Amino acid sequence: MQYLRTKIFVGFCLVLTVLYALPIPVLALTGRPRKALRYVARSFCGTVLWACSAILGLSFRVEGTPPCDRAGRGPVIFAAQHQSAWETVALFALLDDAVIILKQSLLKILFVGWYFRHLGMIDVDREAGRAALTKMLRDSTQAVERGHSILIFPEGTRRPFRERPALKSGIYLLYRHLGLPVVPVALNSGAFWPRRADVIRSGVITLSFLPALEQGMERVPFLAALHGTMNAESDRLAKCPEAVKAADAAG
Repeated sequence: MQYLRTKIFVGFCLVLTVLYALPIPVLALTGRPRKALRYVARSFCGTVLWACSAILGLSFRVEGTPPCDRAGRGPVIFAAQHQSAWETVALFALLDDAVIILKQSLLKILFVGWYFRHLGMIDVDREAGRAALTKMLRDSTQAVERGHSILIFPEGTRRPFRERPALKSGIYLLYRHLGLPVVPVALNSGAFWPRRADVIRSGVITLSFLPALEQGMERVPFLAALHGTMNAESDRLAKCPEAVKAADAAG
C-alpha cells in the first residue's frame, strides 16, 4: 500500500510542479518581484509538505526555535544535515528569509530551476574548485547584506541514514567570512525518505534546531564542535520509535 501511495505522491508532485510554472510568465513580466517569487515558492513547498501528510502519512515536528524567529536576532548560518529531499522543501518553507547554497545542476531542473535562479539562491559548481568558493563567499555576503540568513548542507550531498560523513570546508569559510553564528540542524528524514527509495515511509520526521555556535572559534575546534553536536543529536533522533520502525521496514 505504501508503494502505491509513494507513486501517487510522486505523480502529484510532478503535476504540482507544472502548475507552479503558470505564474512564471506573470512574474517575468512584472520584473520578478522577490517578495512575490518567495511567496509562490514557499506556497509550493507548503503544498508538498501537505501532500506528504495527506498522501504518505508522513508528518513532522520541530524541536528548538530557529534564531531568525527570535525578536531582534539578525541573519545566521543554518548548517543542516542532508539525508533526503524532504529537508530541502521543509527548511525553505520554515525559514522564510533563508537563501540556500545548492549545487549548480539543480538550476537545470525544469521550472524549479527558474525559481532557484531568480530567488537569488547561491549555486556552486563543484568542479570549479577555488573559484566556486570565492563565488559562494561573494554571493553569500550579498545575501546577508539584503537581510537573508544562509542555509548550507555542509555534508555536501545526501547521505544514508545513520551515516556521519566529515564536513566540507566551505562551512568554516562561511563562518569566518560572514562573521555570523552557525545554527546546527539535525534530523532523521533519511529513515523515512532515503535517497533513491522506491517507497517513502509514513511516520513523523523530527527536525531539531540546536544552540548556535557563536563567532570566534578556530577552524579545528569549530568543525569538531559542529560535527559532534550534529551527530550526537542525529544519533538521538535515530532512536525515536518512528525512525526505528521506518528504518527497519526499509531493511
